[in-house]
Amino acid sequence: MDFAISVKDVFQLGKDNHPWEKFAMPNGAGHIFVATEFDLGVSDLLHYHDEPHLSLILNGGVIDKRKNVENEKVSGGLMFFHAGENHQTINRIFPNKYMSLSFNWDFLRQKSISEAKLDCLITKSPGSKFTLLKIYKELLANDEFSDASIEMLLFNLMDKKKIIKNSSPIWIKNVNQFLNDKWNKELS
Repeated sequence: MDFAISVKDVFQLGKDNHPWEKFAMPNGAGHIFVATEFDLGVSDLLHYHDEPHLSLILNGGVIDKRKNVENEKVSGGLMFFHAGENHQTINRIFPNKYMSLSFNWDFLRQKSISEAKLDCLITKSPGSKFTLLKIYKELLANDEFSDASIEMLLFNLMDKKKIIKNSSPIWIKNVNQFLNDKWNKELS
């Protein structure tokens, strides 16, 4: 992987090969892309995104290739890409349909969310895939409530309280303390 092109160039090269739609997120948060690929194409090229970006595989499957690591992602798979991170998304199961969100830097600064925090909020939250599917459903509905619903869902996606911490529940700490305190007693 030596030379990467901008994702804008990838879209330009592949505009006739696969259908895709671009939607503006409410309040300048960024853009949502929904694309379907029916065979191998230019999207398999090494590329990068100018802004933090995530993709949810709606149907099909891909190989997510970054540096020397390859991961297979199928329907329901979620991928987060840092701005400027070179990668390949190689289509493997067709038709491959995915929804991508590209976040505007100004929006992230206004919400005091760093790129690392955004990655953590999305990948560590058990409900993020479900929230992304709700966003997709709102795009399909495209009614007078869709913009407000998508905005609400974006705020839900970036809710800092939904991160799973890697710490034990308090009751486990209490049991551990109890066992340590009563190490020489017979417990019932």
